[in-house]
Amino acid sequence: AGNEPDMFISHFRTWDSEYTKKHSFTDPYQAKLAALAKEKEEKLKELVGSSSTVPSTPAPAVPVSASVSSTYSLEQLTSGIPPGVDPTKKEKYLDSKTFAQVFGSTIEEFAALPKWKQDKKKKEVGLF
Repeated sequence: AGNEPDMFISHFRTWDSEYTKKHSFTDPYQAKLAALAKEKEEKLKELVGSSSTVPSTPAPAVPVSASVSSTYSLEQLTSGIPPGVDPTKKEKYLDSKTFAQVFGSTIEEFAALPKWKQDKKKKEVGLF
């Protein structure tokens, strides 16, 4: 679009080479999201400028194993859903030794796998 040869354009009297630039589609949802992101960024800059208590560096990431406070045995997790357990993340409620025995990798290595591979391994073990 926009690179049509003159021989082609000459067949259309009202041809406008700039038409696509003048009438480009802007998704209203994307435009609103961009405006909200800009507004949020401005508010953040305003807060950082007025308050010195806002940390300049992000907080360190919490390790995967530290994000869950209680652990359960593999039998408990495969037989049902204990109270307070997220059914989509049962593997996070195993202790590190059991996790390594069951999945054959560390928690960090498992977390680095693509979602489909994680789901496949969880299905094989019965945690899906």
